[in-house]
Amino acid sequence: TEATRLEPGNDVSLSHLARAYLDKGVWDRAIEAADKAIALKPGNDQAHLWKADALRRGAAARTDRSARPALYAQAVENYRGYLNLTNFSTPAHEKLAYYFIGFGLGSRRHADRQVSYAYQRGLAYLGLCDCEQKLGNLLRAEEYCQRALQYDSKDAIAYFLLGSVYRDLFNRSPNRD
Repeated sequence: TEATRLEPGNDVSLSHLARAYLDKGVWDRAIEAADKAIALKPGNDQAHLWKADALRRGAAARTDRSARPALYAQAVENYRGYLNLTNFSTPAHEKLAYYFIGFGLGSRRHADRQVSYAYQRGLAYLGLCDCEQKLGNLLRAEEYCQRALQYDSKDAIAYFLLGSVYRDLFNRSPNRD
């Protein structure tokens, strides 16, 4: 909070504040700090991720169940925003040119970022899986759980959520025998 007081126009410190509030379970303050960071710099990917997590966790904590779907839908929007902002994949033809033809033809732009964001991208897909399941979009939830597992094949939470999605799909199926 001191950093944001000294430099109120710094989107990075606001996104860090959003994460701090998220870690403390103060969902509304996390959303507020993330919103300020996004207003200053719409491309602040971290702010989108922390806002999405705060919306999702805040929705689950609400006693008023009627407010949950709108919060989950907002979380989905922010998770997708984060994923769009952190999609740093290099086109295949550039990778081939770089590795097989020589250093002068292709490029390795964003290769370093892909590794550093892999964990957080997995978190985003996990959050999307949870939100889509809560919204009743089970096939989308299944796809997002599978994508989360591509980032971390040993994530117990992802397997648990995927199992819950499969259970819900089975229970929704008319031909259960």
